[in-house]
Amino acid sequence: MKKAKKLPVGATITDDQQLLRVPFDCADWFEQASDANIRAVLACHEAGDSAADAVAVFFDVAGHPVKDVFDLVAILNNNPHCTLQTGGVGYRVDINAEQARAWVARHKPHLLKD
Repeated sequence: MKKAKKLPVGATITDDQQLLRVPFDCADWFEQASDANIRAVLACHEAGDSAADAVAVFFDVAGHPVKDVFDLVAILNNNPHCTLQTGGVGYRVDINAEQARAWVARHKPHLLKD
């Protein structure tokens, strides 16, 4: 039997200064996430939500491009000339809602029935 093609779930992470924007596929996060965490991500309508942030944090490992944004944020936060008035530089995560729902419809359709 032929294995079904993996559905991508596109996402981007951008530092608050908009110096670096990294697109990535977050389908691997969905594969290991709890139903509650997936529901929280599906409920995100705006970037900056901690549920979406958790997706990027999952990929904050050596060799993954998302780590470059986290490293940049750390560098900017250690430079007093680059911090925002709010006290620091953060990041924004955007997840393609249509692709996320398509992934859920295929792999965990019960989450869309609630």
